[in-house]
Amino acid sequence: MTNKEIKELLEWVVPPKILEILLKNLDRMIGFYKYDQKSFSGNSKIKNLEKNNRCFILGTGESTNKQDLTLLKNEISIGINGFFTHKDIQIISPKYYLVNSIFALHGDILEESRYIDWLKAMDETLNNKTIMFMDISDKFYIEKYMLFNNKTIYWYQQEYYFKAKIEKINLQRLEKGSSVSELAISVALHLGFESIYMLGIDHNWFNDGAYFDNERYNKYFKKDRATIIKECNLDAEYQMLGHAKIFNKYKKLFNIRQNIFNVNSDQDTYVDVFPKKIYEKLFE
Repeated sequence: MTNKEIKELLEWVVPPKILEILLKNLDRMIGFYKYDQKSFSGNSKIKNLEKNNRCFILGTGESTNKQDLTLLKNEISIGINGFFTHKDIQIISPKYYLVNSIFALHGDILEESRYIDWLKAMDETLNNKTIMFMDISDKFYIEKYMLFNNKTIYWYQQEYYFKAKIEKINLQRLEKGSSVSELAISVALHLGFESIYMLGIDHNWFNDGAYFDNERYNKYFKKDRATIIKECNLDAEYQMLGHAKIFNKYKKLFNIRQNIFNVNSDQDTYVDVFPKKIYEKLFE
């Protein structure tokens, strides 16, 4: 029986409050016995490493096509997931790069080789000085295919979390999220950045939200987002629930330290969790 099946069974037979406690401890126990805890030892060394600095979290939304990302050449940035396919990736050269859980979360959508090709291309594209943050559940595949051997990797782990407030960031026990952007903010907070600017985080999935370059982004998967949404039955209800969870998580993270800003090109975006600033003015 898989972890998912165990959790679905528990949902049927256990009262909600007790279920919350069981799920949290189940994730923790699985993580403790399944993964070498020494893998997380480096995380404490980089806590508040970037104090007094600012960073830009780089999403893959098409809004970045309206912004000059070469302005980030001398800035500290955190690229996420498919951002390595951006046309200006070599100019921007992110100092940090974060990848969401792949095989545990999406392994049933595409065949393994598709994800491996994607990760190989990421490894080859990014500068070897780029510091990676990856989900511990993918460590087996990273080592199996000898990926990112020349890069430093810090591992994070996600677990079920039901408290109304996040009091501190622990990369070994991150609250499970619905979007990689949540994880990127968590990493930025752990690194201690003075200010965190979000761009390319469009949250326009309802209208099939395009990437900054759909052809380049989907090259390795051979499936576009519309096809995946249809095959996985990710209807409007699913998307709305996902958005609600993400924005609630954003609020929790923002309450830790109110230093996160939305600098997407669309100043009228409905994403209203973070204060808005004009991207270009940050470089004046």
